[in-house]
Amino acid sequence: MRRQSSQVRKRALAATALPFPVPVLPRSLAAIFLVYFVQGILGLSRLAVSFYFKDTLHMDPAETAIYTGVSTIPWLIKPAYGFISDTFPLFGYRRRSYLMACGVLGAVAWGSLCFAQPGAEWTAALLTLGSLGTACSDVVVDSIVVERSRGKSNAVAGVRRPEQPPQLHSPTPLQPS
Repeated sequence: MRRQSSQVRKRALAATALPFPVPVLPRSLAAIFLVYFVQGILGLSRLAVSFYFKDTLHMDPAETAIYTGVSTIPWLIKPAYGFISDTFPLFGYRRRSYLMACGVLGAVAWGSLCFAQPGAEWTAALLTLGSLGTACSDVVVDSIVVERSRGKSNAVAGVRRPEQPPQLHSPTPLQPS
């Protein structure tokens, strides 16, 4: 069985027509790379949003600052997302389902901004939803990184077991676990 899967992989690599083999990343590692890549790319979108406020909606800098400031509120309450994802698992998973939901939320929000071209209030609301999706996915991916660095296997990481309550604190030298 093992030999057959390696032959299938070799055929798949040969079909890519690349002169070098392409390594296959584990799903959790690919998710980590993707979320951090999206966070980096969203820096470019801030420039487009400021031009949209200025040129299309004809807003002055003070109004633009207010609307973009409101859209950063989800980043201020990031610890709440970690508490929610650790306490209330969706479909048996503490990480994977939240990561998918946040990704869909961000994609829908940014897609709506792209295709609907709403007014100032709706733009601020959609920016806030997109920011919520990005901030929540950042918390979830950071928790995946912590689980991987502690040495938990991919099969166990992110699955909440009934005998294991959520940890609301981390032990310190003065406070035993």
